Amino acid sequence: MKKNNRVTNFIAMLLFFTAMVYVGLYLRGSGNGVVTAEVIAMTVQESTPASGIVVRSETVITNPLTYCYVSAADGAHIAKSGVLGTAMDSEADQERAGRIMELELAIGSTRAALEGLIDPDDLTGLDTAVMDAVFAISGSVARHDFSDVDTPVARLQTLLFDDSASAATEQSLLAMTAELDELKRTTTGGTRTITAPASGTFSSILDGWEHLSFDDTDALTPEQVRALIADRQETDPAAVGKLITDIKWRFASIMDAGDAQALKTGGSVTLEFGRYYGYPLRATVLSVSQPVDGECAVLFSLSRGLADTLAMRQASADVILSEYAGLRVPARALHVDNETGTCYVYAVTAMQVEKKTVDLLYEGDGYYIISPGNRPDSLRAGNEVVVSGRNVHDGMVLE
Repeated sequence: MKKNNRVTNFIAMLLFFTAMVYVGLYLRGSGNGVVTAEVIAMTVQESTPASGIVVRSETVITNPLTYCYVSAADGAHIAKSGVLGTAMDSEADQERAGRIMELELAIGSTRAALEGLIDPDDLTGLDTAVMDAVFAISGSVARHDFSDVDTPVARLQTLLFDDSASAATEQSLLAMTAELDELKRTTTGGTRTITAPASGTFSSILDGWEHLSFDDTDALTPEQVRALIADRQETDPAAVGKLITDIKWRFASIMDAGDAQALKTGGSVTLEFGRYYGYPLRATVLSVSQPVDGECAVLFSLSRGLADTLAMRQASADVILSEYAGLRVPARALHVDNETGTCYVYAVTAMQVEKKTVDLLYEGDGYYIISPGNRPDSLRAGNEVVVSGRNVHDGMVLE
């Protein structure tokens, strides 16, 4: 059977014409042999890698009894003496504590729903209340935050109930309240509340480096950074989590000596932790050690992103050494005046060549980043600059 190549030929032709359109847009010629290129806004960063370990001020929380039910959420800020969970002597007590929490949540949602009931004859009020509940649910779904969705769901169900269903809901509330009271009354003396010894951020993640403190990061050398990483200890079997009691945290790292010595102690830099954290973080350089075998130990202090980096311990980061934001022009478009040393380009406006003086910021591979000017006639993103041509000069009119 003969193979049909019409689709293949069509795709090939489409790709060819797309390439021709791109070339036509990017490189524009004229009868004078002038070829231009578009000026593009661009930001370039120079960075260097750093690898090391995160050190926080951490207090391990232990369970004094056999069983435990932790109610605090990871990343939540807990006040001093705030409830972290419940410790129990037996598995039955653990199940009882879990059931008590379920009932308290269900009772709260049901009461909120019943309080939201309105006169069924008030159709306008009923319509508004239903729409409010629907919008509350859709907002939670859009934010991917389902922590508060139970109340509007219960209220919506109640608003749509008839009188008999509403009465059943009230009966259910009475039954849940009675069960809760009975569970609390029969709770054994083997149950205790676990509270926070100090205010801080809670984390259930235990990795064996909780014993490290800020004091361990004083006067670091590259070898001492490696020793901190190697000093991983067994976690306490009774531990149920930890509190980070200082909003500031540190990143003890090893860097190339040449790059590290360019950093200024007390100065600020930007760190990007890549897969560990998706946003750049400003950090203060606390110390830079003397070089050893081409390496330096660099200690950074940070005060942002604590709750979102609780799982990060051993990590690598890019240290942003410099950043250049400006206009990208091809290297062939930039000229230097031999007498004055000033840089300039030939821009094309309304088919006329105009010489524009520019300030060079950065030299890349086949391009330059120049500073955007603040004058009305300064070069702007989207302008055209001459890349090549015969006898190009200021004021030249293109055919």
